[in-house]
Order: sequence, then structure tokens, then C-alpha cells
Amino acid sequence: MGRQVNFYMTNQDEAQFLDFVLKSGKVVLLPRVSHAVPFEPVEGLPKPTPEYPPEWPYFLFNESVSSNLVTNSGEKGYCLDPLDSSVVEFSPCTTHGRILYRGRIWAQLSYLNQQTKSNHPKEKEFEKMVRNAGEVDQGQIQVHDIRA
Repeated sequence: MGRQVNFYMTNQDEAQFLDFVLKSGKVVLLPRVSHAVPFEPVEGLPKPTPEYPPEWPYFLFNESVSSNLVTNSGEKGYCLDPLDSSVVEFSPCTTHGRILYRGRIWAQLSYLNQQTKSNHPKEKEFEKMVRNAGEVDQGQIQVHDIRA
């Protein structure tokens, strides 16, 4: 079971959102792939590159809530496993020409126990953090008219 929020934000709005999140607790922003473990946090959203396309997600990891960070090795390095890790996916919005495509924030609240082949909830503190993140004060939301 997971929780998801789709959104439309400008690059500036995304930067402000990430700045707020990264300053609240021991939250770090991790890339999807890395050449080494442990993954090195990134400072804000880097510019897309051929090695890290704009549609690839980043992950918010709160070190004070969990130490559960699962990685898998592959041909080009290591890949973060969002299904088994206690992370929140942050997929930024993308633009093509004048079209803005949605971004998303998503978290999986359970993991598959490989031995028993059954789903188990992730840490209570992680679930609490994700559920509380969905309770937004409407006064904090600014609506922008994007019609041209």
C-alpha cells in the first residue's frame, strides 16, 4: 500500500518546497542511482543530464525516522529500491515546450518479506511521517493562474 500526491509546480516552486523539506529534521535528498554505497545526498535538484534524465525521481530520506535504505547493484552502479526502503519519492515536474507535465510525491508504506512472501508495514514512525505530510494547511498553498 502506498500514498501518492500529484502536483504541478514551477522549478522555483519545487526549489522552495525542497528547501523547506530539507530543513525540517534530518532529511536528505538522494538520487536514484549512485556509483558507490552509501549514496551521497544532493543539494537541491541538479540539472538533468544524459546519465540522469529529467523524468527520473529523487528520494527524500529522513535519517531520524529510519535507517532502512535498500540498494541493488547493477552494471552501472547501485540503484535505490523505493519499494523496500523507507523513502519518499519526489518526481519533479517536466516541461516540453510550453507543456508542464505533473510531478509526484509517493511513498510505499509496506514491504515484501522475501522469506514469508507476505507484505509487512514499514516502521511506524515512517508511516506517521508520510501520513502527516498529507495534512496540508490550505493557507500554505499558493495558486498561480498559468493560463497564457
